[in-house]
Amino acid sequence: MRLWGGIVGTALFATLLLVATLAALPDQAEVAADVYLIFLGGLALLGLVVVTGRSGDDPATSPFAAARRPRRRPPPTVLPELDRLGRELSLGTQSAFDFHVRLRPVLQEIAEARLAARGRRLEDAEGLLGPEAWELVRPDKPPPTNRHAPGADAAAVRRFVDALEKI
Repeated sequence: MRLWGGIVGTALFATLLLVATLAALPDQAEVAADVYLIFLGGLALLGLVVVTGRSGDDPATSPFAAARRPRRRPPPTVLPELDRLGRELSLGTQSAFDFHVRLRPVLQEIAEARLAARGRRLEDAEGLLGPEAWELVRPDKPPPTNRHAPGADAAAVRRFVDALEKI
């Protein structure tokens, strides 16, 4: 209400200025009328902007403002590397090709790291790992001829890990 009173008061003051301008400069009536109408239009727009800005919900709680706020995501409960290793283990036990391409390189990398800590190389570790573990990671192992054959047995992978822990 106070807003409309201010706008109406300003419009009345502008009208008085128009009347005074017309009385003082009658030959400039067209210019004065144009300025007066532009000023009244600006006042009307100002009133509409203020009224529409006040109406409705609080802008801080609007759906648009809520969508713009960054969302906090909880920290992952599983490490991404551990999750990837779990997927590779699952795939490697399902098909021989996935074992050869996905899981075997990871097992070789782990074996190389464990052996390097003892000053050994993977190529020379057949006696240390045992025949079953060696068969899983030997460097010269060819790719499987039947890609869809079952992959490594989960128990064999477990025994491989046990053999590595003994080194």
